[in-house]
Amino acid sequence: MAGMYMKANVGLTDRYLRIALGGVLLASSAARMAREGSLSGLGQGLVGGTMLAEGVLGTCPLYSLFGIDTREEHTNDVIRPYEGI
Repeated sequence: MAGMYMKANVGLTDRYLRIALGGVLLASSAARMAREGSLSGLGQGLVGGTMLAEGVLGTCPLYSLFGIDTREEHTNDVIRPYEGI
């Protein structure tokens, strides 16, 4: 779909928190799945992966749905969102 992309709506602090928490959830999920030998941590891994992706890309579908934007007005984001998706 040409021209379809999600607009950046996640602020810098919010992005760092999502990246950190998403990484922790993914690592915990992988450890749990390896230790127990089952898919018990799959849901946790999906949530962690989603949070990590939202932090890296700078966009959150739920924020878009509810019209929320946590970006500061004049910011020089160190992590640039990829808006070509």
